[in-house]
Amino acid sequence: MVSVVVRMIGTLRAASGRHEASVDLPEGGDVSTVLQTLVGKFDSTFRKTLLDPVIQSPSANALIILNGVEINNLQGLNTKLKDGDELILLPITHGG
Repeated sequence: MVSVVVRMIGTLRAASGRHEASVDLPEGGDVSTVLQTLVGKFDSTFRKTLLDPVIQSPSANALIILNGVEINNLQGLNTKLKDGDELILLPITHGG
């Protein structure tokens, strides 16, 4: 079993109602599995805030940082996680 701490910032914190969550997943679990778990745990506001409505991906709405490294510099959503890892979900602000 792998336990991961997820810290949520800004609008993602507001949408989840929490600044932090602990997620347990089986060995070999990845970032995508953690996000699916969180989407199932919180209400639809969190899903709408995190996931792009068309592509159902967080890539347009959030930077995801694993132990200080943005996941696109690793294996993206398929990045495998280890016990004690920390994910930070940082919303991307859009505007013009």
